[in-house]
Amino acid sequence: MKKVLSAILPAVVLSLTIGAAAAEPGPMSFGIWHVRFAAPAAKTARAAIVWDDSMRMEVEVPPRGADDSLAPMGVRYRLSRSGDTVADGVFYDSYPLESQGMSLVLRTSAHGTVAEAGASAAGICIEVPFSGYVNGGLRVDNPAGLRIQRNTINSIHRPEPQFIDPDSIPQSPELPASPQGRWQYLDRDTNPSLAVPGGRYRLAITACGDSLYNIVYLGGADYGDWTPGMVKGRLRPTGFAGNFDLEWLDSTGSVASSENYADLDSSSGILSLRFPLLESTLRFRRTR
Repeated sequence: MKKVLSAILPAVVLSLTIGAAAAEPGPMSFGIWHVRFAAPAAKTARAAIVWDDSMRMEVEVPPRGADDSLAPMGVRYRLSRSGDTVADGVFYDSYPLESQGMSLVLRTSAHGTVAEAGASAAGICIEVPFSGYVNGGLRVDNPAGLRIQRNTINSIHRPEPQFIDPDSIPQSPELPASPQGRWQYLDRDTNPSLAVPGGRYRLAITACGDSLYNIVYLGGADYGDWTPGMVKGRLRPTGFAGNFDLEWLDSTGSVASSENYADLDSSSGILSLRFPLLESTLRFRRTR
């Protein structure tokens, strides 16, 4: 799954195991909701997941086999919104011998959300709307009372946004070795299979105490609900000249991947934000 840089997607992931009937972990975004139903013994049974009150993904779970679990089987599915069919059809899959069951998955990222269904792999994958938060809870609809083998959320907490008045941020000082001031996106070096830019960012960096700098968003985002003045991240000096530990919030406002750092070339006035786990770098130039 690609990450949205400047924006880079999740790193701080909290795994929750939730009850079979409902899930209400509160106002957080999440990466994957995975529910797996055990195959019924005798006859096909319906099971579904529901989100945002009106969206529903339903499958007809075939009975488990004895010696032919690996044989392909047709599985009917239906995606609906407020009772109206959005998509339906049949996909073909087989039960793994070690885990005869059917999975329903809601997978979300900065690029959107998909609903998936399958026994051994995703047999169907459909783009769906999703609010981005667990508003009022997620619901499992299991009228046949199938045993639930798994019901988990890999969730990402979104920190409460912090704001700094952009008008209070000074222009770039005549201190080439200091990151303080205003910065404009210059270019990038990214691995397109791992990350994509979140926009041509305009940033400001201002001191916060003796050993910390706030990175403030001023404009240029293509993804997410960013408002000028929101804190986008922080820099913390490492003790080496022009080198900083980097904390960064992705396009959803979630804490980005770890091991990030930044370096400032005082001779060229270029600030590089580096994300080694995503094989990506964003560069910024000073503005006045």
